[in-house]
Amino acid sequence: MATKKNGTEVTALVPVTEYAVMKDETRIGDIIKANMGGRTLLPSDLDRLVVPSQGNTSWKIETIDGESYTPEVFGVIIYHKMARARWDKSIEEAGGESRPPVCRCDNMANPIGVGNPGGLCSQCPFNVWGSGKNGRGFGCPQRHILFIYGEHGALPFVISAPPGSLKNVGKYFTRLSTFSRIYWSVVTRFALEKHTSPVVHAQIVCSVASKLDGEMLEKFKKLSADMEPILASMPITRDDTASNGE
Repeated sequence: MATKKNGTEVTALVPVTEYAVMKDETRIGDIIKANMGGRTLLPSDLDRLVVPSQGNTSWKIETIDGESYTPEVFGVIIYHKMARARWDKSIEEAGGESRPPVCRCDNMANPIGVGNPGGLCSQCPFNVWGSGKNGRGFGCPQRHILFIYGEHGALPFVISAPPGSLKNVGKYFTRLSTFSRIYWSVVTRFALEKHTSPVVHAQIVCSVASKLDGEMLEKFKKLSADMEPILASMPITRDDTASNGE
């Protein structure tokens, strides 16, 4: 639910009992099946929230009614993974074509790259600071990919945390562990924070907005288990590595 504050959409915390995916699971399953028309769910089918460039601290939200902007979003993380990929050419250098990466690791639980050069990610020359374009960053940057159910979606949306946000996001998951909470047992608040070093950029800041219990806890536990096999095998895409200017 969004309200206006100083011209910007502000998302209010909605109880998970009101989430679309929790209201009528059977009907939602039928809707997804009908709309897919026999197609396999692809990574590009899922909506993505991209960390904005130039240090902007508002998320751009795509809905069935159009676009809106909000300083924070809320949702339940149902799966997450570390992944990395390397493209040898930008879209512009490739003549506008969105080509697959020359090397990638879709899940760092098994940190082995597939492609050129391939092999153990820990020994890759592109996993070294300064191996990126113009000697900046990593040639094959790592991303923390989060799959999240929000208020309206029958499918999860995706936030791909860029290198500058890895520390913040990783610390959040560690904090959850410290307090014996698994990621699907809480509603997470995702905000953005402006930083100016080494360049102007925005970083993701996560915090617990509310805790799940009882029936909702069990439902999201099952939802996470059901979705994990599908999401774990999804390949990393160019959309997941969109630059935010870091």
